Amino acid sequence: MRSASGVFNGTGATVYIGLGFVPDHVKLLNLEATAMPQIEWHRKMTSAEQVGGILGLKITDADTADGGGGGGTNLTALVEATGVIPYFGQDGPLAAVSTSYLVNSEGNHIPSSVQGPHACLWTLDTSANRTGSLNAGVDTDYVGEGSKIQIKQSNGKTVEAQIMVCTNDGDADDEIELDRVVSSGEVLGIGPMYTFRGAAKGVVVPAGFSIVQTTLNASGNMVFFHAWCDD
Repeated sequence: MRSASGVFNGTGATVYIGLGFVPDHVKLLNLEATAMPQIEWHRKMTSAEQVGGILGLKITDADTADGGGGGGTNLTALVEATGVIPYFGQDGPLAAVSTSYLVNSEGNHIPSSVQGPHACLWTLDTSANRTGSLNAGVDTDYVGEGSKIQIKQSNGKTVEAQIMVCTNDGDADDEIELDRVVSSGEVLGIGPMYTFRGAAKGVVVPAGFSIVQTTLNASGNMVFFHAWCDD
């Protein structure tokens, strides 16, 4: 079964997610909006009323769909061209870096100001806060909340953690907060905060899906998706 998942930065406008295949099933979740918007879509949802999928929003105490107590979900059917749409690819070669066409950007990143893959160091500054710093600044358009970092400990064990906060560019005391306490050590790699990013100049975008609905794809919000094909 072909499948793909990732996180992208919401734009507030239509985006095309290049996967290399057209999925049968897509789930999306806005990871930061208070209303927790999410969409579920399947290619066989062929009624005119729900061809774009179903949008769900968290019910608040002011809503009445569950008796006013909260905890339920507001559901909205997404008609044609208002939700998820199959995307068959082949746009490009792109004339410039795109904000609309997104492709997989996973892979290790070492700050450009540090030479060599083993030259970057992590220092644990305040254990109680899980905060520390790097010996050189990082590209904060690439590294930030959601980035995975691999740190080799003095005992030879490599630990992976997630960056929760990166203040400035991460090279001063306590500018980086991790999701766990990790002792000082050698940084083997740092991944991107968005695993799907704008396709580079010259790329021919592969097939995937597009998302039109902007309550979910709100500008500046992290959006998670899982897309797959049925067996």
